[in-house]
Amino acid sequence: MGNEYQQGNPVEYPAGFYEVIGVGQTNSSLQRVGTSNTGPDIDVSAPGFYYTTSRNNGYASLDGTSSATPVVSGVAGLVISQGLDKGFNLTNDDVEHILEITADDMLQPGWDEETGYGKVNAYNALQLLDEPNELYHYTSTGGASVKIQTLDQWILTDGRWGLAPGTYFSVDQYKVTKHVTFNVPFCSLPKVWMRERQSKSLSYGNPNNGRPFCIITNVSNTGFDIEYATYYVRYNLLGQTINTWVPLAPASTYVAYTAVGEPNLAAIAGPITGPSVICSSVATFEVSNLPDGVSVSWSASPSYYFTTTSGTDSTFSTAWTGGFRKGVGTITATLVTSCGTFNLTKSVWAGTPTSPTAIALLPDDGVCRGPAYYYQVGLLHPYPSYVSSWYWDLQPPGVIIGSRTGSSLKFYYPAGTTPGRYSVGVKAVNPCGDSSYHIEYFDVIDCDRQEIVSFNIYPNPVRDVLNIEITANDAVEINPEAITELRIYDTFLSLKKQLTFSGSTVSVNTGDLPQGVYLIQFVTEEDFLWQTDTMDAKLAEALKQRVFWSKFEKIP
Repeated sequence: MGNEYQQGNPVEYPAGFYEVIGVGQTNSSLQRVGTSNTGPDIDVSAPGFYYTTSRNNGYASLDGTSSATPVVSGVAGLVISQGLDKGFNLTNDDVEHILEITADDMLQPGWDEETGYGKVNAYNALQLLDEPNELYHYTSTGGASVKIQTLDQWILTDGRWGLAPGTYFSVDQYKVTKHVTFNVPFCSLPKVWMRERQSKSLSYGNPNNGRPFCIITNVSNTGFDIEYATYYVRYNLLGQTINTWVPLAPASTYVAYTAVGEPNLAAIAGPITGPSVICSSVATFEVSNLPDGVSVSWSASPSYYFTTTSGTDSTFSTAWTGGFRKGVGTITATLVTSCGTFNLTKSVWAGTPTSPTAIALLPDDGVCRGPAYYYQVGLLHPYPSYVSSWYWDLQPPGVIIGSRTGSSLKFYYPAGTTPGRYSVGVKAVNPCGDSSYHIEYFDVIDCDRQEIVSFNIYPNPVRDVLNIEITANDAVEINPEAITELRIYDTFLSLKKQLTFSGSTVSVNTGDLPQGVYLIQFVTEEDFLWQTDTMDAKLAEALKQRVFWSKFEKIP
């Protein structure tokens, strides 16, 4: 910093460059020596008066900031050496900030113009880089931006950003803010600093020295907040149009930062690997990405689902107890670290599946011979992806199954089927075995719906627009107002669209539907009647309040 405090306290170089560590001098009482320069360029202080040997068996004394600087250089050398030993790849900014944050405060907490951040402390600096601490380099790009003001005049004193130093006009000042989350959380509050040489962000200063800048606040175990400025420059002193961002547009600005502390590696361990369905045979679970030195204790609940409910090894084995006790259970791995404990969980299904629910997409008053009908199944337990197949029990044996897709079934009864009551049943299967059957009953009635009405659905499969036309036998006159509503369900009978139907044609936007199979429900009003001279009163009555179903497939 220099020793001219009484001579006007001038700015000395190279200490005046922000890339250089400015060193002040302290005495044996940890006070600033009266001759030591002060000001905004000082970073740290160090003892500057000490004895050394000289020729002819004598000794000499050294005094001043020039002799304080080698002390700081020695501590910096120790930091660099320890960083190399640990593979931390320290930058110049890292070394400077390590000296600053580990220095001993002299006048007040933090930085002051008299002594900077205080007297350098070699022990503290090396301890910061010692185990169990780790050092991480990260970069945060962009953030939320808002224009604060338009400056009539803005002075830039440095040309590092491709813009010549000078005075500029009509300059928009933007504030950029962001909450940064660490890739690896820490056990306690880490030390965090900006690496200026690798950052592109500015301060709110005017004149602005062009030095990369950011404000770091609210540091926690998991992250911190940053804030800085960027500028849009329109005109120079000559009135020429500039229209450029300095240093970059908000979304492109970035802050390189370093975080040092004890990492909580348990927080990034996992997930728990193992089956999602547990049967009577032993199943094994393990924590993936388990860090060295982390112990694990296991538990399984509720206890009546599992043969083993606790363990202390890196893996855990258990099985289903069997019988009627089955359902959703939880496997928990408690990771024990020097930071404390951390829980990982995995939900599993224990045992055979429960009986599925089933909904026959059929008219309430019976099934006609000939047309196709759909049978939709839903599961009570939450793991349908582990159901490998469905077992269907349709009576009579002559029933024709058109297709089975996932949890739905298409079937119809041949024209010669004898009217009467029939059943359809379904059971689920998972790796543990089968569920009991779920059976529903319905009537096959003496009608031929296929010759009465049909729905022309195209294109099928469909991408963006599905067209639906109602057609009928020539001997039948359809009342277009009879069908009043159209509903579209997915295969789990979740309603996706509901439209008012008017006339004999309709177009449906399907572009917003995910890929998959969908069911269409056509709802008729209560006084729906087919007008035909050949239709007897019994058949006309049977077709009242009819709900018709169809099906289509949505593709990408």
